[in-house]
Amino acid sequence: MIRPAGQWQLDRILVWKEQELDSKDAIILHQFSRPKNGIPSLSPFCLKIETYLRMLDLPYQNYFDGKLSPQGKMPWIEYNHEQVSGSEFIVDFLEEKLGVNLNRNLTPQEIAVSRAVTKMVEEHLYWTIAYCQWVDNVEETQKLLAMNGPLSDTLKWLLSHLNGSMVRREMYGHGIGRFSKEEVYTLMEKDLRTLATLLGKQASVSSVVADVSSGELINLAMFCERMRRKFWPEWFGTPMAFQADS
Repeated sequence: MIRPAGQWQLDRILVWKEQELDSKDAIILHQFSRPKNGIPSLSPFCLKIETYLRMLDLPYQNYFDGKLSPQGKMPWIEYNHEQVSGSEFIVDFLEEKLGVNLNRNLTPQEIAVSRAVTKMVEEHLYWTIAYCQWVDNVEETQKLLAMNGPLSDTLKWLLSHLNGSMVRREMYGHGIGRFSKEEVYTLMEKDLRTLATLLGKQASVSSVVADVSSGELINLAMFCERMRRKFWPEWFGTPMAFQADS
């Protein structure tokens, strides 16, 4: 997972917490601040977990405080004084603690296919989208960062370019960053076409491909739109405005 460099320092300047829920069983969700264009999050993993909570109608409270987990991760949750980070571990934790399970009606084979598709999206497609967002279109992404004040433009520029450098470095370590721009987008297209053929039902898929739009991939766009309408009525942006030539 990419965590924006310096995000926690900058968010500490603009700390905002919603009113706390009274219930001791409320899930506290720590995530990055909302961007300016109406999309809930620039982080696919933050969007994944919040969508997951909404799909299960679980009570939760957002903390946009920029505080990272002890493992240096975002998002992470607190539940009755227990802390869990990593989207997969968060899901496992909530399933065990609350007895919830979005896959309870799937067969073992369907669960296996679901996991395989999820890992393709989160461990491969994700990096191509991160490249598009933080490297190839960093100026556009910079405009979406939610910051105010006299130094906001400088902070946005600094944060977005630090993130771009981090994405490049981590993509290189992953291996996918050793290819040319054209090759990276070719890999993205292959993954998207695979998703269009094997369209899964998991929230993690919709969160990563929430910005996809293409005539040949219209079923992906329609799937994301259905998810938006059902679980994100306040999502007023245009979720299908993908900026890469996919």
